[in-house]
Amino acid sequence: MTMQHPNKNRLLEYFYKEGSAHELQKTQEHLQSCPQCREYPEVLKATSAILDQLPTVAPEKNICDIILQDIAVSSKQSVQKKRTFSVMPFFQIALSIPFILAILYFIQNKLTGLSVWESMEKIQIINTLGSFGFVAVLFFLIGSFVTLSLAPVLLFDSENKTYLRKSYKLLWR
Repeated sequence: MTMQHPNKNRLLEYFYKEGSAHELQKTQEHLQSCPQCREYPEVLKATSAILDQLPTVAPEKNICDIILQDIAVSSKQSVQKKRTFSVMPFFQIALSIPFILAILYFIQNKLTGLSVWESMEKIQIINTLGSFGFVAVLFFLIGSFVTLSLAPVLLFDSENKTYLRKSYKLLWR
């Protein structure tokens, strides 16, 4: 029974003599018969020999302070004031509801005036929801479709134009 080629983690375990004796023995047997897998431990051995030749240099005593000082300087960000709760969006929604209802009522009157409406009333969903409910569902479905289809375009456009982001920030202050 032949062993599968060991992955690099298994070969690293073999190189550093980590893992169970059984696994190390299986890996060693595989390496004796597979020149392709023997290549990686040889590269590790050559790399280790090069690293062993490098001189050991002690770091400066205050190296940690120097690194932390550089990090603190490079990561200074402006402190933004936390936004407070605003009731304005709720007022805007509350004011838009009567306009949406008026639009739905207008569309419902125009739709029920069509000669096709009599045959449409036989459809189960229209019969269940009624003419106003059907128009409301249709209105919101079309609105959702339009919103979802425009969202990627608006997002792409806003990411490319920084002046739009600045104007949005001014609006929400």
